[in-house]
Amino acid sequence: MTDQDITPSEDTHLREYLLEMSQYYSTPHLLLLVGSNLNFEKSDYHYQQLQSLIDQFNSVNPDIELGLSTLSFYDEMVGRHDAAMYHYEYDFMPHTDNGQRYFTGAFSSRPNLKQAIREASQTLHAAQKLYLG
Repeated sequence: MTDQDITPSEDTHLREYLLEMSQYYSTPHLLLLVGSNLNFEKSDYHYQQLQSLIDQFNSVNPDIELGLSTLSFYDEMVGRHDAAMYHYEYDFMPHTDNGQRYFTGAFSSRPNLKQAIREASQTLHAAQKLYLG
């Protein structure tokens, strides 16, 4: 399994979160952004751990299917549905390294990746702000 298996209460919390968030999406596909470039210095290890947690969650929640995806695949799946999509052009995710200085994005050396992540984050966070208040 993993270094730390998902507990029943964490499983329930994630399940409840996914069911709640599904009310605010216009397709059956939800996007959950995980980690950042600072979390994935050992990406193989982190992805193996994440996949193991996903497998564990899926084994006890047959009506919900979690999976790893790329932004392009997610976009393709969402595009198969005739659903209105919202567009927001601002960054909701400023970061701080000491509580006093703020910056947006940590992928400054990879502008295409930064832009794709920012656009996906904007859509997700805009929907959350609009529908969750």
